Amino acid sequence: MESFEQTSGLRHEYRYKAWLIVLMCLLAVCIGGSSVFVLSATYDKTRSLVPGSLFAILPIVIAVYFLLMGLRSRIVIEGSRIEVRGAFTLKSADQGEIEGFRTISSRNGSYTQLILKEGRGTITIANSFSTDDAYREWFQKVPDLDERDRKALLDEIAQQQDLGATPEQRLGALGRAKAVSIGLVVVSILLAAAILFSNDATSLSTVRYCLVLLALAPLVSAWLLWRSPLLYAALKKKKDPRGEVSWPIFIAGLAFIFRTTGVHFVSLGPMILSMAAVGMGMAALFYTAAKAGSRGAWVALLMFAGLYGYGLIAGTDVVFDNSPADNYETAVVGGHVSHGRSTTYYLRLAPWGPVAYEDDVSVSYTVYHHAHLGESVCATLHKGSLRAPWFRVTNCEDQAVPQDTTSTDLPQ
Repeated sequence: MESFEQTSGLRHEYRYKAWLIVLMCLLAVCIGGSSVFVLSATYDKTRSLVPGSLFAILPIVIAVYFLLMGLRSRIVIEGSRIEVRGAFTLKSADQGEIEGFRTISSRNGSYTQLILKEGRGTITIANSFSTDDAYREWFQKVPDLDERDRKALLDEIAQQQDLGATPEQRLGALGRAKAVSIGLVVVSILLAAAILFSNDATSLSTVRYCLVLLALAPLVSAWLLWRSPLLYAALKKKKDPRGEVSWPIFIAGLAFIFRTTGVHFVSLGPMILSMAAVGMGMAALFYTAAKAGSRGAWVALLMFAGLYGYGLIAGTDVVFDNSPADNYETAVVGGHVSHGRSTTYYLRLAPWGPVAYEDDVSVSYTVYHHAHLGESVCATLHKGSLRAPWFRVTNCEDQAVPQDTTSTDLPQ
């Protein structure tokens, strides 16, 4: 194949992969056709285009967008210049105007982003274009900023004298840091498993011990970041060679929340301030790392910190509660089932104890299928270690239904 220099004056044009173009056009036809149908049906009834237009305008815009995205989008490379066309956009730049490129990861996949010099903006390129060797040769002339940052960080580590006597020893410290970060994740998972699967009353002290240790795991992560920022990172970029220490926050938050599955709080009021304080404190501890992390790191950090703050306080209120239970009976006045990624069962309960109104409460499959309209279920109320009362809903012993009974008369 001819070298890039020999073909540098040729024009190369790249479009989306054929199946993706077909898919976009089909979506445009389907969405556009449905909007035309709505517009026609509305006109037949009202003899006016105005009502139907209000409902049809957004689908028509979406249909036009998909159609243009499929038919107009392309990358054009001519010599040292690149041009990227979208449904409604056109951006171009010469190699001399480009500082470099980064690979950005998102929930919907990854894409390439060209960074222009002097803060002149960016050019985004989807990874769904059908490209060839000429395209890849053109990009070999553009600096990979992620790789540049990775090498710069490795060079900085290799020169850090307090990490070892030689560059090899200092880079060896990076390997040990990665092992520590993996070990921290493994320990967090084991503690989470102990919290979730130790359900016997005799193991309550074990659950409490594990909850405390798991709550401390993110603090260990924060300490590692503060002590050795060259070796550890949180919510890092893909090519960052340092040890990742943000996962314990997420693992701990999920474990605490799942530990309270089946628990209902009369009110979150007594815990709201504590939840907010813990969540904001966790976000503050990892602020610097998130600021230098991957794209969207702040969003992920806020989610992790929110899960941790809510889960830790709610879990503490339940797990460390030594108060005696108060039992209440309340009538079932309704119910429904929510079908989604998982199936959730709800009973609508009459007012009882501290709950002065009818309320929908999620229950287990067993409780729901043993419940009947007008009959009673039992609510076991606890005061909560943080003074936030919580309860569980069960079948009352005197109304327990054998396994082979007829099914519930509630909606399925």
